[in-house]
Amino acid sequence: MNSVRILVLLLFLLLSLVGKAQLLLHGNGFFSYDGYGPLRTQPVKVFYHIPKGNPKQMPILMALHGDERDGKAYLDDWVSAADKHGFMVFAPEFAENLYGGGNGYNLANMYADGDQPSANTARPDSLWTFAVLDPLFNYIKQSTVARATGYVAFGHSAGAQLLHRFVLYKPNSLLQKAICANAGWYTLPNIAIAFPYGAGASPFVDSMAKKAFAKNMLVLLGKQDNNANSPGLRHSPEADAQGTTRLARGRYFYTKSRAIANAMPTPYNWTMAEVAGVGHNHTLMAANALQYVLAGFDPPTSTPATPLDAFCTDEGISLYGLNAEEVFSIKIYAIEGRLLYASTGIFPANQTIAYRPKPTGVYLLQIKTAAHGQLSKRIFCSP
Repeated sequence: MNSVRILVLLLFLLLSLVGKAQLLLHGNGFFSYDGYGPLRTQPVKVFYHIPKGNPKQMPILMALHGDERDGKAYLDDWVSAADKHGFMVFAPEFAENLYGGGNGYNLANMYADGDQPSANTARPDSLWTFAVLDPLFNYIKQSTVARATGYVAFGHSAGAQLLHRFVLYKPNSLLQKAICANAGWYTLPNIAIAFPYGAGASPFVDSMAKKAFAKNMLVLLGKQDNNANSPGLRHSPEADAQGTTRLARGRYFYTKSRAIANAMPTPYNWTMAEVAGVGHNHTLMAANALQYVLAGFDPPTSTPATPLDAFCTDEGISLYGLNAEEVFSIKIYAIEGRLLYASTGIFPANQTIAYRPKPTGVYLLQIKTAAHGQLSKRIFCSP
């Protein structure tokens, strides 16, 4: 009888564990995550891709969407690279009806109204939007049996706003590296400037600043994200004090933060990189962020050389480095990120795509193939 009771007890425990975390298999999928107690009534839909292989050995990337709340599109940016380099991708989607507006997402729900913060309207940190990220990571580990001790996160636009504030206000998180691409504006780690443009009158102290500066964070900027009239770009006296474009504001944030760290003094592990020929486009920024993502994993994953060359001819764009009869897809973008051309087919024997960019300028090619994964190449076309 005792053995029967023990068997029933073990079965009950097993079913309890299964109920807490579903087993995630390789391929694409999604699940609803409500396992973080304080935000249980605000579940997050999580899109994911797990390459073939043993997930125990795979590092983990989280991709944080912009204000369009399009988690699936952000997942798609990374699928080919994940297959090629062997890492898992998870793209949480923070629904507008649950994490409303810029206050609920960009500003992480730290206040009832982040643009008009007060002690009376401050929310407990357990309800901050990014408080869900570490528990979600632990759930992912449980669901994949991954051995990763931390994760890398890539955020673009509104996602970059959420992510850099996560670094500032949760510096003890399991986040190993943050890649913040093309944020619209920033919260400076400066208590002389009031929140949300600075850290003043918010739960931020010098000890947090030192831990945040020690975090591995990259400010990644598209050099063509320099349109002061870009849709959705905030303009206010406080925002414009950082610059009038996303490019200028990113430079300002990085430079001013470095000066604050140097004055403390404390180690400063933030870096900045700029991407030529790319504007406010999450797909192109993701392609250029890959090298930094791979370097941020623990242990780092090296980036192999890309055997691709391309140049313009009178007939179109000639490509070299792909295999004969290789199935491929290609997208061609203008310098500001506008999609000009897209095609899928078998790599032609003459190695030339019958598309001739006009007018003269720099273009970015994004190519996906079965053998090579996702490749990116800039070319200059002239008459």
